[in-house]
Amino acid sequence: MEIMSQLVQLAVGQMQLLHAVDTFPRGGLCQGGALKEALRRYERLWLPLIAAQAGPGSARANGQQQQQQQGYSALVPPLDVAFLWHLHRLQPGLYAEDCCQLKGRDGKSLQGALAVTAQQAFAFSDGSDTAGAATAALWRKAYPNEPFWPPAAPGSQTAAFRSRLAADLAAVAVRVPVFTHQLLRACYVQLPFLSRAVDRYAKFLLLRKHHLELQHPIPPLDVALMWSAHMSVSGEYARDMLQLLQRPFADMPGAGASPWLERDASGPWRFHWADSQRAWLEEFEEPFVVPGSGYVPMDSPHPAELAFSPQLLTLLEEQGPPAAAAAAAGQQKQSSWRAGAHALYLLWLQNPNLLRRMQQQLAEEAAARQPQPPAISPPLPVSKPLPQPAAAPRKKSGGLFACFGCGGADADEAIDAAAQQRQAQQQQQYEQQQQQQLAAPPKPVVLPLLSEGELKKLAAGFSSFKNLPMSSSHLYWQMLMPRDATTAGDASGSAGGAEVELFAAAPAAAAGNGQSKVYADAGRQSDQGLVTGDYEVVMGSSPALLW
Repeated sequence: MEIMSQLVQLAVGQMQLLHAVDTFPRGGLCQGGALKEALRRYERLWLPLIAAQAGPGSARANGQQQQQQQGYSALVPPLDVAFLWHLHRLQPGLYAEDCCQLKGRDGKSLQGALAVTAQQAFAFSDGSDTAGAATAALWRKAYPNEPFWPPAAPGSQTAAFRSRLAADLAAVAVRVPVFTHQLLRACYVQLPFLSRAVDRYAKFLLLRKHHLELQHPIPPLDVALMWSAHMSVSGEYARDMLQLLQRPFADMPGAGASPWLERDASGPWRFHWADSQRAWLEEFEEPFVVPGSGYVPMDSPHPAELAFSPQLLTLLEEQGPPAAAAAAAGQQKQSSWRAGAHALYLLWLQNPNLLRRMQQQLAEEAAARQPQPPAISPPLPVSKPLPQPAAAPRKKSGGLFACFGCGGADADEAIDAAAQQRQAQQQQQYEQQQQQQLAAPPKPVVLPLLSEGELKKLAAGFSSFKNLPMSSSHLYWQMLMPRDATTAGDASGSAGGAEVELFAAAPAAAAGNGQSKVYADAGRQSDQGLVTGDYEVVMGSSPALLW
């Protein structure tokens, strides 16, 4: 399967999308009015738009249809639409059913939208980049009264909306923060860990092929990440499953989050998990759950959430008349259902050194990719000579040693040679000092962290979607790009880059805020391991593996 070589990149794109969803203001995108408005925009606006661009989706397409397909694959949706589109494709059977039954504008079929490219699978834009601007122009032309980004606040159209999709996307969306909550660990930005997850996903597919008796094989977290990334490239996933299994493989429940949500309950997933683990051990004789892929309970908050005051975090919640009316009635404001990535982004905003380090890292990587010109030996630099003392008047031949018949000339020449040698040594020492000063790296400038008042000024724009990473081209997403760790087999290894510094800064910031006890308790719990019913969760021996 060719897609295997792209799975790491796709998994990173999926994590970026889920992180961005977690920073969505107005109470979050996984519940409430913002979710319902996103459903309306996806079903009533986006699906008809891509139907007009995708064409009929026939295998024997003519030149005009191929051109339509190219135009469709270049479309980049806004964040809320990209999120619902991703969740829809995580249910391949229902997605195909909806694309075959629903009609777009002018009665056009949606079958052409079944094939989503890898470049398009997790892209999202606020219209500021090139691809997003082109999509926004098509959107405004088709829907002059509907904003591309940011979405309008839920209104009468939202209240009157009723979905016609066979897939229940709202039920899936509410589980997503549980899935995202597991991914906020440093190992998920390290290339060795993700590469090993691709290998484990390939074994998981073989497990499904050899054990058809498994009703619902449930993967561990690292495998679930790769599975959902593969599934979101819907056209290639359908072809790969037919080639490998001779049947569709669409058994992932709830976008991979339902088993994590129901681990502590006495539901059916506990038995499916036990069956999957037993079959894996029989087939491969290796651990099913590895460090970094175990379950982190939702009541264990991410350290970044403990680093800030609740007043600062509530700036992402719903503002305006409804919130004011609830406050006037004495009702307590209900916090949104979030995974913790929103606090991680606040931590990045607060620390300008992380941004500077990332910019430097990107500049070094760009310089390394540039073709090097042929080496030309530069001319030797002309050293500035040291100031020379005034030369003493040379003695004439004769003098004290004239009586010995040498005339004193040899003694004068020896004195001159020793003086020249001393001057050459002084000049060499001077040049070495100059080279050492030029080669010495400049001392790093450590910028102070933003105060809570300065951070509040930036966060005040969140309600109007300012200062938020709402495009996949935002510099913040470079923090989630995987880079090599020090040890390929160590899930908690540190790459030493700015992306790992972000995750390392979270526990330190929580401790500085006097909130380290919660994280320490969770670390001790992970040391002992968690056993819940038939679940055996291996967390490893280091508290760093929990986050």
